[in-house]
Parts: sequence; C-alpha cells; structure tokens
Amino acid sequence: MKILNVNCLHSGDWVAASQQFREDIKREGRIVRPFPAHHNGAWMWTQTLRELGHEVTEFDYRSNSFVKREWQARYPFLYQAYNGLCKRSRQLTALEVRLMNGRLVEQAKRTAPDVFITYPGERIYPQTIRYLSERLKIRTVLWLGRDVVFERTPNVVESFPYYDFVFTIDPPAVRKYKEHGARRVYYLPLGCYPPTHRRLDLTKEDKKQYSAPVSFVGQLFDDRPEFLCQLESTKVNFWTHWWSKDMKERYPQLVPFYRGEARGMDMIKVLNGADIVLNVHRTHNSHEGTNMRTFEAAGCAAFQLTEYKKELSRMFKIGEEIEVYYDMNDLKKKIAYYLKHPDERSAMALMAQQKAYGQHTYHHRFQEMLSIVSQES
Repeated sequence: MKILNVNCLHSGDWVAASQQFREDIKREGRIVRPFPAHHNGAWMWTQTLRELGHEVTEFDYRSNSFVKREWQARYPFLYQAYNGLCKRSRQLTALEVRLMNGRLVEQAKRTAPDVFITYPGERIYPQTIRYLSERLKIRTVLWLGRDVVFERTPNVVESFPYYDFVFTIDPPAVRKYKEHGARRVYYLPLGCYPPTHRRLDLTKEDKKQYSAPVSFVGQLFDDRPEFLCQLESTKVNFWTHWWSKDMKERYPQLVPFYRGEARGMDMIKVLNGADIVLNVHRTHNSHEGTNMRTFEAAGCAAFQLTEYKKELSRMFKIGEEIEVYYDMNDLKKKIAYYLKHPDERSAMALMAQQKAYGQHTYHHRFQEMLSIVSQES
C-alpha cells in the first residue's frame, strides 16, 4: 500500500534536529529525512508503516516555501528569524499556508498514494482534504490525540465532513466528532515504538543530567504548573520547553526543579533515569482515554504513576502492570510508598513493558487502522 504521511516538525523540533539535517546535507547535499530519527511520532509512523511493508512518502506540512530547509538547517538563526516574522505577519502566514496546500496537492498527484494520514493537520485546508478524497480518490485519514472541538483548532473540525476516516484516542470523542460532521469515527489509542521506547544504559553524564527520584517531562499547559506546585515538597524534577521568563515569575517555587528541555532521545533518557515518572493528562483531551506518555513510559520499562482514566484498566492491569492515582492526596501517598519500594517498582515496570510490546505498539495500531480503512473503503 502507498501511504502519504503528512505530519509536522514544531519549531523546537527543528532546533533539536538540526544536527541530523546537517549530516544529511554533508552526505547527500540535501535533507533526505524530513522527520528526524527517534525524534517525534511522525518518524515512528513512517518507520512502522515501512516495517509493515508499505511504501511511505513523508510531507512536513509546517515546512515553508521561501526559506529552503537546507538553509534553515545550516543557519538555525535564519529559521528562527523567519519563523518569528511569520508569527508577526498574518499575511505572510496565510501565504505560506496557501502555498503549502498547493505543494501538498502536487505531492499527492506525483506519488498517487492509496492512503493519506495526518495528525492533527491544522494547516491543511478543508478544500484540500476534499480534493484529495473526491478528485484524487485517496483515502484520507485523520488521527487525533487531542480534542480539536474544544480547542477550536483551525481547519480541522471544518474538514471533518471530507475526511474518509477519523480516529481518536478518547472514546467519548467518537460521538462528539460525528455530531460535528465526521462520517466515520473510530477509537484508536496511541502506542509505543520499541526501537525508540526502550531501556537504556545511561552514562554517568546522562544520569547527572536526566535522573531524578520523581520526574515529569512534557508541556506545561493547562493546569500543569499548578499541579506541580502542589507537589513542591515532593521536589518533582521537570523537563519542558514551555519554560519562559513569565513562567519563572509566576511560579518561582518551581524554578529549582526545572532541568531543561528534553526532546527525542533526551526524553527517553529522562524516562529511563526516573525512579517514578508522573503522567498527567490534559484536562480536556482525555476524558476516558489515555495519552501517548502512558505507552512511551511503559515501553521504556519506566515505573509510572498515571492519572486514572477508564481505558487504562482495559489496557493494563492496574496495581500489577501500571499504577494510577485518583487525586492529589492519593498521588502523594503513592509517591512516598513507591520511593521506598524499588523492587515493586521494577517488577511492575517490566510487566508494563511486556504488555506494551505485546499489545500497544504502533505496529498494532496501524494494523488495526489500515484493516478498518481497507474494509470500509
């Protein structure tokens, strides 16, 4: 099956991936791997689909038209300057998005894929999805890991009627998305990718940089800063790229526990270096389903304390393969308990990894997704 994987690199991803891009340029004269190895879900999707025997073409829908990717990789300041200019100019941003949609259609015409997959596709016009689906007869698939209706994500909800298939990580969203025009909606959790999400032997320097008794790695949006403030006495170390001067001023009690950014394999090292990994869901994204960190931490054989969600009990044995908390008091008690019981942590973490590798990898997810796409088309 020929598949067009339409995904994106965020600005921070670009900075972190620039070394790999420069290696591509030195060896090939151009960037040959749009999504850097072990860095984000886009690369893992491509690798998984290829391992399943599919022919995959990648397209970065956040790439721009006026500054070549090779220039951006060679001169990171150029990318940062141009990206800042786009943020300040609505006209330039609109022009970039329009040109990107044109390039996407041309890519689809050239490669003639059987299936188009994106996540979340906020820069892709509804008319582009409609053209791909109705004119080019490509089966269009949208896989959502967040509530785009609540967030009012541009273009996505408006595109619902034109996507052939929508998949969501949260069961209640199935009905919600149908009410907003989606035709076929299915529940499909995220997963792990074992070549990336695995146990690592950390070096002495890695342990110094990435280890902690209790760790959180992720974005500090919604109420997560307040959540961490309630755990001040627990001294939760955290890694995030959402840490600005304003955040430092608003949450001075968290400053001593900020350990820097952690993307790609650095995030994997954080998961490997923690005695306890805290997994906090977004308030409006996961009413019953769980997030990608659940599977990533399990794949790394990291012991995690995860906010309880109904679907967790369907995927893991709570108290045997994974541990959950129900409120802040419960969380504090369990942190104190498990810090004193390393053998229980290790046993549970290994069982979680076995379950994740056996049932919750991206191989399992894409086999299920493409089975549905093939049967329903």
